[in-house]
Amino acid sequence: MIFIICGTQKFQFDRLIRGLDEQVGQGLIRDELFAQIGGCTYEPVNYPFVRFMDDTAFKKSIEEADLIITHSGTGSIINSIKRGKKVIVVPRLEEYEEHVSDHQVQIAEQFADSDLVRMCLDVDTLPQMIAEMEEFTPREYISNTEHVLQVLEEDILRLWEQKD
Repeated sequence: MIFIICGTQKFQFDRLIRGLDEQVGQGLIRDELFAQIGGCTYEPVNYPFVRFMDDTAFKKSIEEADLIITHSGTGSIINSIKRGKKVIVVPRLEEYEEHVSDHQVQIAEQFADSDLVRMCLDVDTLPQMIAEMEEFTPREYISNTEHVLQVLEEDILRLWEQKD
């Protein structure tokens, strides 16, 4: 199953949802799809969807998926790669009024350059990319959260000691 994540943005991401819907309708994508479409104005007819999900349902959908196709929201990406999922990131683009800037391209590039995900700018290439994901082995994601917390703790202790 392919889980499509559009996040909770107020902006539409019809380019992705419509493109996938058309590709499924044309038989270019034969996998089972399920989408969380958020603020999209287009509603797919060839695969099931919900607008929003609670955290439990969201994480369950990620766990059940063989592949994730997501907007370039860091939470969606990290939730997916932490669970060892193969991920295609489709950044929202300002030119299609999907966001106020193209910062999602930069986010997607960072994850793709780290070999954690694959990035897709043209939804017409998704059927080919989906097929190629069978051969893609993402690099293991290593969180730096523990390191950041340790540095903060050390800084707080140092400040506390300086106070005395």
